[in-house]
This record gives sequence, C-alpha cells and structure tokens, in this order.
Amino acid sequence: MKMLTQVKLMPEADQAAALSATLRTVNALADWVSEVAFAVWNAGVSPASLPPP
Repeated sequence: MKMLTQVKLMPEADQAAALSATLRTVNALADWVSEVAFAVWNAGVSPASLPPP
C-alpha cells in the first residue's frame, strides 16, 4: 500500500535560500550516484575508479 502526502512549504526568505541550496546539492549528488550505478551496471567499472562528487 502506498500513501502519499503533499505539503506546501512556506519558508521565510533566508530559509528559502537554504532550502534551495540544499535541494541543488542533493540533486547533484543523486545525479552522481546515478552515473556511478550506471557505469557499474553497464560497463563493469569499479566504483572506486570513479572520481568523487
């Protein structure tokens, strides 16, 4: 069973800037993890040979 909840964030200006920066960082790291996973799955590349984010 899946349960979904939608919320609306209403941050102050300084909180909005911090939230935006955090989400950009998380997204960039998620992209990197995806690249590593694809390389390992597709080409048998060792994750240790890939550069860190």
